[in-house]
Amino acid sequence: MFFKQKVDLCSVFKSAGLLLLVPGFMAFFCLPLCIIFQEYFALIPFAVTGAATTLIGYGLYRFCGERKDTHLWDAMLAAALGWLISPLFAAIPYIWIAHYHQAVWENNSALLSMSNPLNAFFEVLSGFTSTGLSMINEPQKLPYVLQFWRAFTQWIGGVGLIVFVIAFLEPYHKEYRLFYAETRSKELGKSLIESGRMIWLIYLIYTAFFIVILSLAQMPIWEAICHTMTGISTGGFTISVGSFTHYSPLIKIITIVMMIMGAISFTIHYKVLFEKDYKILWKNMQHILLWILFIIGSVGTF
Repeated sequence: MFFKQKVDLCSVFKSAGLLLLVPGFMAFFCLPLCIIFQEYFALIPFAVTGAATTLIGYGLYRFCGERKDTHLWDAMLAAALGWLISPLFAAIPYIWIAHYHQAVWENNSALLSMSNPLNAFFEVLSGFTSTGLSMINEPQKLPYVLQFWRAFTQWIGGVGLIVFVIAFLEPYHKEYRLFYAETRSKELGKSLIESGRMIWLIYLIYTAFFIVILSLAQMPIWEAICHTMTGISTGGFTISVGSFTHYSPLIKIITIVMMIMGAISFTIHYKVLFEKDYKILWKNMQHILLWILFIIGSVGTF
């Protein structure tokens, strides 16, 4: 028999329920933006998405049996299930807003493409996985809240749904299996929770830093926010016509540095920033290989 390990479905659905809390939090986070940009039509779609996702996620976590130590196989199934169902719920605002306002924005190609549920699911899945493939060829035509939602999915995907859960939602050490199933990396700090929070601290520091730097380089603040979120995650969603072709050389250089920083392992960042272990920069084989491939790729473009 190929599968010798018995699958604990309760454990799988319980962990998957935790992952569903992430798009729920994200949807609620977008509600103030609907008010700030006076895009009130988006309030109900995001509120319903947040409420439904949170209730279903909490219900799965709360009622799927007693908490047990999660086997790696169960954690891998939970991670796979979470990465499947989270984008399904996160696609709701795209679909809802596109259908409800088709008459208002009948010539809006960006919204029309999102009226197709498969396109919307593709867009969100591409965001959560930081892949960067897109069904939207004119993202500048999206409402502001959907521009942010698109960047937000990629920013969260840059560190992963599970790391978010570990850092902010789940204060138990037994989630190591779930953490390992997604990250395949060692803990950074003294505990799993500390590791998740250190990852997010590093991520937030770099995000804030590059938003400021891009703004100082004369990129409009809204574009700086969205492009930093998608750049530091190495995803590449943009909200500008022609992507980065019309930006200054300085902005392009800053963005290149940002993408390189986002591609470097969090372990390297942690060692350098918090332990002052600079030797790891030339001793870590993964880091060395990254730069070798980067140099080869750069030379190959000329």
